[in-house]
Amino acid sequence: MRPVNACMRRRRQTILWVVATMKHAVSRTPGTLRLFGTILLVAVAVSGPLSACSVPVFRYALQRWQPNSHLAVIFHRGKLSAKQAAVCKGLSVNAQNANLTVQTVDLNEDLSPWAPEFYTSGDLPRMVLLKPPRGNGSSSPKSWGAGHMVWSAPVNKASAAMVTDSPKRREIARLIRSGQSVVWVLLDSGDAKKDAAAATLTKRVLTKLAGKLKIVRPLLTDAKRAKSKLAKLRLAFSTIIVSRADRSERVLVELLLSSDKGLRDAKGPVLFPVIGRGRVMGSLVDKGITEENIAQFAAALTGPCSCALKARSVSALDLLISTDWTTAAKAKPTTRPAATTRPSPKSARGSVRRRGGGDDVVE
Repeated sequence: MRPVNACMRRRRQTILWVVATMKHAVSRTPGTLRLFGTILLVAVAVSGPLSACSVPVFRYALQRWQPNSHLAVIFHRGKLSAKQAAVCKGLSVNAQNANLTVQTVDLNEDLSPWAPEFYTSGDLPRMVLLKPPRGNGSSSPKSWGAGHMVWSAPVNKASAAMVTDSPKRREIARLIRSGQSVVWVLLDSGDAKKDAAAATLTKRVLTKLAGKLKIVRPLLTDAKRAKSKLAKLRLAFSTIIVSRADRSERVLVELLLSSDKGLRDAKGPVLFPVIGRGRVMGSLVDKGITEENIAQFAAALTGPCSCALKARSVSALDLLISTDWTTAAKAKPTTRPAATTRPSPKSARGSVRRRGGGDDVVE
């Protein structure tokens, strides 16, 4: 049984952090700061005990938060050719290891339920990727409106391969699986000066926070603590820079930009904290990428969790990633230096330059 005073103390700290965050968010220019469900966090903090208060958010998310499923719809008229059918079959096989459902729709048979934008934007057959609706929705067309469309492309092997996999998404999964607490994905703007400044600031702040933040520890007896995997938990941050010009990352870029309203029109670089099984927990935009804002995100994501947090985080999206999260959740939560990918001058052609070592991994 948890000591009441310790749990209440953590609740009080959470409330104080949320209040400070709200005051700061209100003072910001709209569009520069997008915290994940800040006001709703207050309801979580004050409505009874934090049922998972002995587990930090990032670890609880990896263990318990099942990623919502995206939907890939293949729109066509009449029978698919042998090659097209093979592509659809291959996509369905790949979807088994990812948070993706695949569905085919013959427009000669059923047209009205789907938004016209899905099948009039190019030649048929056409593949359309839809992000999960609030609450993950259902397979009904009414749950997937035009606002859920993330990306579309002709049906071929190249486009099908891009849906569930890309170098940067593999890197995000690898870093989280290796024990990173939060993977910070920086989406560049194309302005070299702004992008470099944002990357430098992020790295400097995360280095500072790694030595300052304290991870919430399980409230256990000495004997149980010695056997607990959580007792060995270590704080680690890493960064990944994604170029909007990288053709191999077109789906990832569109997913990131669809995670919150207004991001497609935002100017400047955007910083996304990713935790758990690939869940984007909000974004910091351009001038909103500050030491104070990064610190607020880091404190929240390494602090005590609540089982209602996932459902109430309104500015969040599960990335479409193909990996075995179940095995990762059961693994011992230790960290070690890991390679971090950066965009190279050739990124517009889809190539990636990797830099090894631990210089971009903060522990």
